[in-house]
Amino acid sequence: AELIEIPLEQRVDRTERQQGGETTALEILRSFLYHRGVGFSKGISSPNSSWTSCSRLSPYLTWGQISLRHVVQALQERQAQLKTQKCRSDDRWLRSFTAFSSRVHWRSHFIQKLESEPEMEQRDVNAAFQPLRRQPGDWNECYYQAWSTGKTGYPMMDACMRCLHRHGWVNFRMR
Repeated sequence: AELIEIPLEQRVDRTERQQGGETTALEILRSFLYHRGVGFSKGISSPNSSWTSCSRLSPYLTWGQISLRHVVQALQERQAQLKTQKCRSDDRWLRSFTAFSSRVHWRSHFIQKLESEPEMEQRDVNAAFQPLRRQPGDWNECYYQAWSTGKTGYPMMDACMRCLHRHGWVNFRMR
């Protein structure tokens, strides 16, 4: 398939969405390492605080706009810098960066798992749930439209979908 330019109307329809590109990825990494990252270990699971405390690097890593190696090296440099400063507030930073490093390793683990077991994409990880899906006639377009537009009536699910539409990003616990 040939790659084509994204139509202008689709580039400007959601102005609060994270923008793509290596330059933006590097800015977001720097913002995380020097400003927002201190709250990572406490805010990672909260849909209310994750926008300001999580790295928000997942789309850039996924699309290759920043390498995992670069992220890990920048993280290690920042950790070393904090360890030499020995300030009281550095403990919160170091705790958050340890948690972030662990999350990065888990990300790689699950990518490798999907590569070594590609059938995971077509089956449930827990076999007990397999009979609940993909039965003849189980598709419901109304349910799909409600889900995809954030109008199911389930507040957490709807908030996640609205966030995804608005910002192009949802924290890992909400995915």
